[in-house]
Amino acid sequence: MTPEQNIEGHAFNALTESLGGDPWLPLSDRLRHARAVVAAVEPVIRAYGRTGRDRAVTIPPLGSEADARALPSVAAIFRAVTEGSRQGVMEAGCKRMLRDACSSAGVEMGAYDEHVLAWLAMWEPQVCAAVAGWIERAHESGRQEKDGSDEGSG
Repeated sequence: MTPEQNIEGHAFNALTESLGGDPWLPLSDRLRHARAVVAAVEPVIRAYGRTGRDRAVTIPPLGSEADARALPSVAAIFRAVTEGSRQGVMEAGCKRMLRDACSSAGVEMGAYDEHVLAWLAMWEPQVCAAVAGWIERAHESGRQEKDGSDEGSG
């Protein structure tokens, strides 16, 4: 076994463990497990839409928990949970929602930031949607203020 294959094997084992699988299972079982997790999270990714800094604000101010549950991104997470049989689908969807909001706002994440984000992702999707909405709207507000001040200084 080459050093590269050994490193790839360790990386694959770490990925398998992070997805809730057993790294000592045969490769075919681990791949099946990883594909099942991806299939369960894929609807969340599709429903949440584009990622990156060019993504528009998708979470408006929320008046109630019912408003949050009605958001397509939150509904997609709950749908993925009820349609799938794998653990970690809700948390993965919430992490994706929070990371996308941070990414679109240009937030640089450190190790502790990632730790806190992972903790937040353990809350319900509607709670994560509220936090993601704050990030998105704060970024958009700052961008609008900057655009307005640039126009006035010309």
